[in-house]
Amino acid sequence: MKQPKKILAIKLRAIGDTVIWTSALQLLRDSFPEAEVHTLTYASNAAVLKDHPAAKFQHYLTGHTHLELLKVLWSLRRSEFDWLLGFHATTSLCRWAWLVGAGKSALHHHSWAKTPRGSVAVPHAAELEDAITRDSRVIEAMGLKVGRPKTRIFISSFESDA
Repeated sequence: MKQPKKILAIKLRAIGDTVIWTSALQLLRDSFPEAEVHTLTYASNAAVLKDHPAAKFQHYLTGHTHLELLKVLWSLRRSEFDWLLGFHATTSLCRWAWLVGAGKSALHHHSWAKTPRGSVAVPHAAELEDAITRDSRVIEAMGLKVGRPKTRIFISSFESDA
């Protein structure tokens, strides 16, 4: 498997899902320590990723509109990502992820058994699984053998002193 140099990981869900997602981000960081791992999520989730060592390059959507998603995906195109990973992808992301122009994509839609356009097949798509396992399946779809990652929460020294 060719080692990715730039990875865009996307999860457009609420803050609890973002906390759980950090285990998959850490798995990416541990598996590809030289890669730039970029994240795209809602701005309301920024506090979760702020001090996380696996999320050094962060991009945010300030709203939930289709137009904003299209603009951000198109603007990320110039970053020339090797991989795009859509964790628990929305229907809109499944339709428009190709705008990023990533070399390889894995998109997991929670209720689609079919493989979204331009995506590799994600194992056990549309099956009911816990969120950590489901997120690991996206990474597994890219050819990486993964076990069940641990969820760890990183807090700043300011937060731990409070």
